[in-house]
Order: sequence, then C-alpha cells, then structure tokens
Amino acid sequence: MSSDQFPTSLVLILNEEEVVGHLKLTELRVGGSDVMVESVVIRKDHRGKGWGKILMEDAEDYVRSKGKSMLYLSTRGQEGFYKKLGYEVCKPILYFGFSDITPQPVDNLDKLPSTKELINCPTAPPPPPLPSNKKPTNERNLFNQKPPKTFMCKHVG
Repeated sequence: MSSDQFPTSLVLILNEEEVVGHLKLTELRVGGSDVMVESVVIRKDHRGKGWGKILMEDAEDYVRSKGKSMLYLSTRGQEGFYKKLGYEVCKPILYFGFSDITPQPVDNLDKLPSTKELINCPTAPPPPPLPSNKKPTNERNLFNQKPPKTFMCKHVG
C-alpha cells in the first residue's frame, strides 16, 4: 500500500503503462530521520539500462523532501551498484520491517493476563525445536547458503 507517509512505495512506470521497478521506504523509528530502503526491484528485461539509478535517486529526493537525512539498505551482491551511487558500508542495523515500533499505552493493567495464563494459552503454537549441534550430513548445504547481507548507508539531507 502506498501513501504520502511512511512506509510508502515508489513505482517506476515507463510510457504510463509498463511497471519497470519499485522500492519500499520505511522509517526506522517513527518521526526519526532514518529511512530503510527495502525491496528494490527492477524487472529483469530492464536491468542494465539505468532504471535502478533513477529509482534510487528519486527515493533520495523523496526522502529529502520529507525532512529525512539518512538512507539505509541491505544487499547481497549489489554492493558495487550502491557504492557508485554514494552508499558506504556501515554496521548492521536493528530493523523489524515495520515503522510503528512506538509502545502503546495500556489503559488498565488489571485486565492483562497473568504470566501463568499466557504460558498455558491453548491457542498458542508449539515452541520451535531446539537447535541441533550436529554437523550437516550433506556438504552441498554448506555451499548453497546465501552470502551475508551487507548494510550500507548514505547521508541525503
């Protein structure tokens, strides 16, 4: 869902009818100056034509127009592209994928369930299995893992 407030999406449309790419922008903290660039996608048949650069530059202009000053993103394998646009590698950031992480007030603390009620909740899913210390039996698994994400940022304001 796109809107004038964060989170919002920018869509790149060619000739008023063909979607070429899109990205999503989300505030890292409600009302803060930092914004996460998510889900940058350019259609495969339009890659290498400069559309990604245009979309990222438009995202920077949009974020700047909203009074924000810092853009963050994470990538696997596209570090060179983002470096050409002025992004620098930075430390990983804590990011939950949604913008409203502001705690909400509780009207009446007496109505909250007890810890015992929460633990014995019959509708709760079972806990996940404990991690295994076993080494993988299939060596292919070691080579099929995705590379780690690289976090990058750029001051735009």
